[in-house]
Amino acid sequence: MKSFLFYVTVIILVSALVIIIKQNEVMIEKRVLTVAQYYSYRSVEEGRMEVPIYLNEEKHPLSNPESYLNIYFSNLDESKKIEMPLKDIQYGHVETYLNGIYHQYLLMLELPYLDHDFLIEDLYMHIELINMDQYSFYLGSFSLVYLADSEDVLDWTGLNGSKEEHHFLSRLKEIYIDYETMVEEIDRIEIGVNMEVLFTIQGNRITLDIPVADYLLNDVPIIIYYANHQIQIIDNFRYLVDYQILKESGPLINLYALN
Repeated sequence: MKSFLFYVTVIILVSALVIIIKQNEVMIEKRVLTVAQYYSYRSVEEGRMEVPIYLNEEKHPLSNPESYLNIYFSNLDESKKIEMPLKDIQYGHVETYLNGIYHQYLLMLELPYLDHDFLIEDLYMHIELINMDQYSFYLGSFSLVYLADSEDVLDWTGLNGSKEEHHFLSRLKEIYIDYETMVEEIDRIEIGVNMEVLFTIQGNRITLDIPVADYLLNDVPIIIYYANHQIQIIDNFRYLVDYQILKESGPLINLYALN
């Protein structure tokens, strides 16, 4: 009899524990985070870009490329729109934010090939899933630079970049271009549509000074305009790779509840 009561008690306790665990799981709100970033690319055929999102649930439909029906970018009032087909989703890494665990997923999007510059200063990503759920997430700013031909005027040999000293935010402060020879005078340098930056030349190095802004910035093209009207573009290069984005981004983080 005592043995029977013991087993009944164990079953009751285990059942109660399972119920408590299930209730706690239900209480955890499904969330996604985005971080404002300056996305700048050269318009080329078969171009790609990646957009990181952070989910506190690994099995949410947003982590599965088969769940997506459509993605497009727009500004706030949707007077500018551009389709952004999803090619794949890659898993990034795990981060902690406000005592929660978030998994980074990289949405690999196909860049449209345009024969003109395209700029969205207040960028939103709109997602429609096959289950009819729809989401709109703020991403920052988007620049697509068109250049038919690039002149190889500058014989550059190396690229590098750095953050502002004693700062950990994933944002470039300076970009360094090392070169062998420079045969033409540089008029100006841009890193996106209408995004001119100051620069200095010392020795065989050009240093770009990136202005402060409320965006992450780690991957940009460099467009060099010469005094003789020639133009050279150095294609996108990833200057910074960080694994504590959320910890350092603070007010740049946008939080959304999910279905």
